[in-house]
Amino acid sequence: MHVRLIDMGLAARVTERQPNRSSRVGTDCYMAPEVRWARRRRTAYGRSADWYTIGVLTYEFTHGNLPFSARDTDSPVYRGGTWPSEACKHFSERLLDQDHTSRLGSGKTGLEDVKSHAYFAGVDWDIVSACKVMSPMKGVKGAPKRKKDKETQAQRTAGDIAEADKAEVDPLHLHEYNIGTWNFVSPTAITEEYMESVYQCVSAI
Repeated sequence: MHVRLIDMGLAARVTERQPNRSSRVGTDCYMAPEVRWARRRRTAYGRSADWYTIGVLTYEFTHGNLPFSARDTDSPVYRGGTWPSEACKHFSERLLDQDHTSRLGSGKTGLEDVKSHAYFAGVDWDIVSACKVMSPMKGVKGAPKRKKDKETQAQRTAGDIAEADKAEVDPLHLHEYNIGTWNFVSPTAITEEYMESVYQCVSAI
């Protein structure tokens, strides 16, 4: 199993003829500063924004958190943290450089600068691109029966939870808990949601 990039709805093709963009698009927490402030500063950006996002992902994968707080300011606060190696720390922090002109990957040999970083020491990129390297990510393996057994166990657990809930419910409303499939919808859910919406509107007035 190897990583694949998906959901290119906001992706823009960067070419020699049109190497820069100026629109503010993307997910806020992964957005490079030059993208965030493109309209206000009236400055275009290029591939540097993608390298910044990789820096955010590297930090998030190693820390379980985002690298900056107060992101929506001119001076976001870097959280720092504990890294698995100095090479990983240097790689991520060079990609998180707020100045896109000095950010790793933003020079004329950008891609090669990233691939040759110490963080990727020993990686044969030709083998990687051919998907010949065994991925450390392991999918669900085993005979179909084993997978079916897990699904059956999950259904049994859901049923046990529903039975436990019945004991705490008014007997007059037990019909709401007859869950036959995973597509169950409470018969009162729509009414309750409607009444909640009305209540919020009245409260707002």
